[in-house]
Amino acid sequence: MLFHPLDFISPPTRAHDDETDQSEAILRHSTAEKEPALESIPSSQLYSSHASDPNDSDLDLAEVDPTSPLHIHDLPMLHLRPPAAVLLLFLHLLAPDQVLNFASSEPETDPESIFVKKNALEFMPDALPWFQTYCPRFVTRRLLASVSFLAETLRKGFMSEYNAWLTQVVASELLWTEILQREEIQSLAALRLAENCGRTAHPEILRVIGIPLLEQHLQLKEPSLTGDNLGLKTWGSSFLLGSRLAHSAQNYLVSPVLELGAGTGLVGMVACIRGCKTTLTDLPEIVPNLRDNVELNELDAVIDTLDWLDPAAFVQKYHSPKYNTIVLSDPLYSPKHSQWIVDMVNLFLSNDPLAAVLLQVPLRRNFESERATLWALMDQNGYVAKEQETEEGHDDFGQSQFLFRKYIRK
Repeated sequence: MLFHPLDFISPPTRAHDDETDQSEAILRHSTAEKEPALESIPSSQLYSSHASDPNDSDLDLAEVDPTSPLHIHDLPMLHLRPPAAVLLLFLHLLAPDQVLNFASSEPETDPESIFVKKNALEFMPDALPWFQTYCPRFVTRRLLASVSFLAETLRKGFMSEYNAWLTQVVASELLWTEILQREEIQSLAALRLAENCGRTAHPEILRVIGIPLLEQHLQLKEPSLTGDNLGLKTWGSSFLLGSRLAHSAQNYLVSPVLELGAGTGLVGMVACIRGCKTTLTDLPEIVPNLRDNVELNELDAVIDTLDWLDPAAFVQKYHSPKYNTIVLSDPLYSPKHSQWIVDMVNLFLSNDPLAAVLLQVPLRRNFESERATLWALMDQNGYVAKEQETEEGHDDFGQSQFLFRKYIRK
């Protein structure tokens, strides 16, 4: 019987409290709320309840602090009928920063750089005058740019209200905007909502991996995580094994190299950068994204499908190939994988005296039996763990312990 592929992810428990109930109530209310008919709002009063006169003597705009946390009331309210450029600008600025390894990269602070990076520059001419008239918090380019690096304070401090606002944007008819603008606004709002609903609901991201001593950063495209396609995710095991190979390639890598279950390709690409002739393999549904990642990083490697249950097509295509190094990271999430892994090692590992299998696995609870089975099968098939190390690491799902083993023939 197969495990559900996400059983090994242990999300933090959260008490069911009043805040949870309030969040659900806010979302129900926001999606059900109807917008007032446009003709029912006199233009002279459209902004009267929220607008502030920029010349108000009680407001010193020079004292507005661009580092003050965002409040839910700082969002453009739909009943004010903000122009499309205002909504598009805000939704672009609210986009999460690029992911470096397993955390957001350092936020940009230069206003013009932020607008370019967030693809928001084109909306500024039409959006800024509206903010200057109706929203004292964002009367300058610098203050508007602060939305980008303060967005996290909004997502965390007002999560339910923020999600409710995004849901309302998606559900709104936005009758005062043009059709194409309306579709873009709603698409961006839906994207921001997905980004705020946890990693398993997260849309496609481009993760940048920086490994010490590696000459270049690697870009890894990761489509939305689904239960049956875990290979589309970069796991902590691959980062640790890739770091080890980058740091001490001479101790671990002997060309040619085969990566089994390559996933997003991090480990195999490190081997490639370190000068090894490398073949990265995975299942048919994983290979297209794997190929995209190798091409994205402009590396020369072989990418192909390898079915552990039926490797005949691969063996025939490459004329019964043998490899001096086989690498695997986080390959165990089914009771059957232990035997399949050993079958692949027996089939593809060369008889070279330096030939080795490099394995990195997380020490997940409830998978002790699968790991023990793999170690026993490796021993029974004539392999010995020449090197072993337990180390700490993390990924999008938190901190964990990982085990590295280097196997050679007895």
